[in-house]
Amino acid sequence: MIAEALEIARFVRSIETGQFFQDHAAFFPPDETVDRCLLKNLVHAARRLKDAGWGLPRAHALLGRALFVCFLDARKFIKLDYYPAGTPSLLDMLNQPRVEDAKRLLYREFFPRLKQEFNGTMFDTDLVDEERHIKKAHLDILADFLGRHDMESGQMTLGFWAYDFSFIPVEIISAIYEEL
Repeated sequence: MIAEALEIARFVRSIETGQFFQDHAAFFPPDETVDRCLLKNLVHAARRLKDAGWGLPRAHALLGRALFVCFLDARKFIKLDYYPAGTPSLLDMLNQPRVEDAKRLLYREFFPRLKQEFNGTMFDTDLVDEERHIKKAHLDILADFLGRHDMESGQMTLGFWAYDFSFIPVEIISAIYEEL
């Protein structure tokens, strides 16, 4: 019993210090970490938005806003009543069959509500101008990014989904926001 307790204590300490991950590096490939996956898909999503006619600053603003919403939602800062009726998530708004409905939900109901509630710079972009220029293709790219697609290949990924924003540290979201 004492030997098991000591072994558990050594194990916990090796995780705390990072030694465990160094000793078992083959099981933790650096190119497959959550932050690398997220950043890789962000880059490819931004490129796809650029190829669809948006400049990178506008693409970055939209992607940054989407990440911020996902982070707030995962941490339960966004209450269900913040979402327009019948759309319990950002992805549901993006996947509306009619682009006019998606734009109305996002730009006239949801984003203004979040701007009022959170009073941050994430929603200071000229949303009226963005709404005027956003097309179905742009919304589809954002939906793919948030909807478990590998943005490089376009393929749907199965199994564990890397963007569990309840576990992604706020520092990563802040660093992405600052970079965008």
